[in-house]
Amino acid sequence: MGPDEIGSDKLAHAYAITAHRSQGSTVDVTYAQEDGGGRELAYVAMSRARSESHVHVVAPGLSQAASRLEWAWGDERRQTWAIGNEPESSLGELYAERLQLSRLVPSDRSRQLDHVRRQSNGVERDIAELYNGTGRWAHSSAGQAARAVREAAVEHQRAEQLLESPDLGRWSRHKARRALAEAGDRFDKALVAWENTGQPYATRLGAQRERLGAEAAVLEQARTSREEFFARHPEVPSRLAELHRAIERAEENERHRSWELLKERERARHLGISHELDQGYGIEL
Repeated sequence: MGPDEIGSDKLAHAYAITAHRSQGSTVDVTYAQEDGGGRELAYVAMSRARSESHVHVVAPGLSQAASRLEWAWGDERRQTWAIGNEPESSLGELYAERLQLSRLVPSDRSRQLDHVRRQSNGVERDIAELYNGTGRWAHSSAGQAARAVREAAVEHQRAEQLLESPDLGRWSRHKARRALAEAGDRFDKALVAWENTGQPYATRLGAQRERLGAEAAVLEQARTSREEFFARHPEVPSRLAELHRAIERAEENERHRSWELLKERERARHLGISHELDQGYGIEL
């Protein structure tokens, strides 16, 4: 400020009070000097005026002043209750307890069991389609052989039923025996074709069904063991949930402390620059 701004007709005595002392008071205009105190104290200082509130910051420039206000007013320093603030375990202790407790719990194999069951159902469907000659086997040699066996078996059964009819005459019975022999011959040929083309697939699918069945039995036992464990120790799930929440809070606090440390370092660096500038101005004056 120049001489015109600091003349006797421009200045008058005034009194300043702390933000703590100003609580509960109301004035027309406030001029606050930002010197730390955090978000809560800043709210008290900047909410006393009916009309205007001004804040003054010591900084070498406008951007630095804005940064310092951001640091100061972003720092939460509210008090907490003494009750319920028992010393918390460290993050490492929480990790260790969760790991130790998790090792006692039989692993959850539900997803694996569902996956094996879906595979088993797919294999069962594939086997049924193979023997019927339908689905993906409809246009394959294995599917054709399967249909031929089924058709030959039906024809052979009909020939047997016809031969057993009591109303057949001598000549008709002779023809029925002949038809049965021919049907038997076609069935044997169809069966040979099936054994050469379809049976290898059926054998592999049967082996897959047995393997998946064994895996499902093991996974079923694992699920039963897990359910029995929780029945004997009903407190374990709630404790694991508590540990999970505590670890999340501890991790958030670690991130907050790291951020505060970074802000303190940046604040110290800026204050060092400001001090150097003040010294320079003093020398020039």
